[in-house]
Amino acid sequence: MLNSGGASRKATEDIMLHPCHIAGVLAVLTAGMMGSVSLAQSAPYDLKWFYDDLVEVKRLDFIVLIDQLEIADVIVNKGNCPIATTFDGAVELSVNDAVQKLGEVLAGQDMEPLQQTSDPAEGLPLSGVYGESLSVFVGLSCNILLVEIITSEGEWSSQFKP
Repeated sequence: MLNSGGASRKATEDIMLHPCHIAGVLAVLTAGMMGSVSLAQSAPYDLKWFYDDLVEVKRLDFIVLIDQLEIADVIVNKGNCPIATTFDGAVELSVNDAVQKLGEVLAGQDMEPLQQTSDPAEGLPLSGVYGESLSVFVGLSCNILLVEIITSEGEWSSQFKP
């Protein structure tokens, strides 16, 4: 009987693990589970916006983070903010903002935007290589909250705080 009691005590001691061993086992199990989880792919660009004081518009800069990227479309605030991809289009956005502000001041009501002389998205698609900055313009009156981007790598969206 003694031997069996001693044997069972020895078996129990062998089964009991030191806290460091338990931490190691948990780390291995966690790493194994994390390896099987599919992680979200990150956007192939970095997005920032700036106030462009040359033509008084906001400029969205897409910095390309992969070898080659094509931007097929950019939608700002669910299409509520018109975009321009050229300098001329940016100037027209700026003029439209000024006309609308003037109409509000003089007439106390919203004015219809001026008809643009060219297609504001005529520069789409935009193409760039790693490290290059691709730019799109929006009017100053646009509070950039949501930018949806359709690229050669898929569709992406970025949100900004007001």
